[in-house]
Amino acid sequence: MTDQKEELKSIITKIQSLELPEINIQDLISPCPSISWQEFSPILQSIATYESKYCILDVRSEGEFEESAIPGSHNIPLFDNEERHNVGLLFKQESIPLAEQVGAYYAYKKKDRFLKEIKDWAKGRKIIVHCWRGGYRSKASTALLVTNGFDAFRLDGGHKAFRRDVHQLLYQTPLNLISLSGQTGTGKSEILEYIQKHNPEIPVLHIEEAANHASSVFGTSRFKGEPINNQQTFETRLYMQLIKHKSDDGSFPIILTEKESSRIGRVVIPKGILEELKKEKHIRINSSTPTRVKRSYQEYVQGADDIKLGQLREQINFLRRYLGQETLDEYLNLFDTKNWDVLLEKVLVDYYDKVYRKSTTNPIAEVDNEITADAVAEILKIYSKLKEK
Repeated sequence: MTDQKEELKSIITKIQSLELPEINIQDLISPCPSISWQEFSPILQSIATYESKYCILDVRSEGEFEESAIPGSHNIPLFDNEERHNVGLLFKQESIPLAEQVGAYYAYKKKDRFLKEIKDWAKGRKIIVHCWRGGYRSKASTALLVTNGFDAFRLDGGHKAFRRDVHQLLYQTPLNLISLSGQTGTGKSEILEYIQKHNPEIPVLHIEEAANHASSVFGTSRFKGEPINNQQTFETRLYMQLIKHKSDDGSFPIILTEKESSRIGRVVIPKGILEELKKEKHIRINSSTPTRVKRSYQEYVQGADDIKLGQLREQINFLRRYLGQETLDEYLNLFDTKNWDVLLEKVLVDYYDKVYRKSTTNPIAEVDNEITADAVAEILKIYSKLKEK
């Protein structure tokens, strides 16, 4: 607390030396047309499908944007991290009018650069502006844009309203999920990705894609880039997959997904989705061992560069506690000699098949997946019959 008092004293001393003019905050935040969350939600869906004449401007600080952002938004901060901190400290500990005065000073210093950067980015599109709560930052930014000829609107509730909608959908909204179950290597993710590409009208929730992690010992090797370790980012990615299939009345159709445990890497599956998965309404996918080996090779080894192969070798070391040092040494020797078929079969049969937890309920149906296109065709027939019930 003493350090904060000293910091506040230092900020006030600097402010006094600037001799800032008095301001009327109402002059800075009008005109300020706004858009409600109900109006914004379908716009966000159109942005998710890349069919929008709108763009989203996030005027929060860099740090806030890095922590969590509305997908498709662009960050041009009204205050940088230090300025936001100073204004917030003044607002809470000293004087609201002084905080407003300092905020106006910070914004005025960068007004010309702020407007130019937005013009170059927006390219004539309608701009939806938001900060954290839809307060002074977004109001002042929207008013500045409108008075300078931009077609801009403030988002009521700001980023907080977005997070509230994400939470409501993932934790409170009833969903009807049909999951694909089956042993490792049966191509459950491959099936979902095939449907996403070739049958986009069929609702899919690809949880592993949202986590950028294949939910296994080798999970970080299947997808490009780093796994998602931020829970808010993971939830946002799930949300954006789902809202594409939300109807006008707020309901959702039957959604295909993959059977998962409660955690993928470092992120946790939201309660609403997890509770639905626990009902185990599932289609069991089967594949022969040679096909599983071939598929695993294609997903994890084929085309992998030295960095990916190095990560894969390191991940094999995680199996020591389950298989013992002697077996691990055998696996590593097979890896180093690139004896992939033997290695992958051993990993699948000796490790994955033994830890695989079978569903406690009978499947809706069973589908053989030796050829993905054929398996998908069978699943779509099953899906069509489920919709008719």
